[in-house]
Amino acid sequence: MPTLLAFIPHPDDESYAFGGLIALASRAGWTCHIECATYGEHGERHDGGPLNPNALADTRAAELEASCGVLGAEPPSFWGLPDGELRLHRGEHERIAGRIRALQPSLILSLGPDGAYGHPDHLALYRWVSEAWSALE
Repeated sequence: MPTLLAFIPHPDDESYAFGGLIALASRAGWTCHIECATYGEHGERHDGGPLNPNALADTRAAELEASCGVLGAEPPSFWGLPDGELRLHRGEHERIAGRIRALQPSLILSLGPDGAYGHPDHLALYRWVSEAWSALE
């Protein structure tokens, strides 16, 4: 059975970036995994809920879990790295390489080298995925 593995920096990045592809792959019988680096605790809140970072992290985690259910993906894996600070972390490419080795995916998804719109967390995760891929070659 083919496997899709998506690496995202924040909850919601799976939806706008490749939600359609994940849904199509799942419906075609693929096993789809989502690895999320942060809980998105420093994002903006537009639903009137509590503004503290823990409440927002809980809400965004629940939203990603629901999104995975709708898309047909496995429950997401959260790394719990601090939102907005991914560029400060080193060695995460090893975590990514480990997941690639463990799952042996047929397709790996990540935001591109421009980070979709230059977001520093997006750029850092892209760099880690690229480093992991290079290390596996």
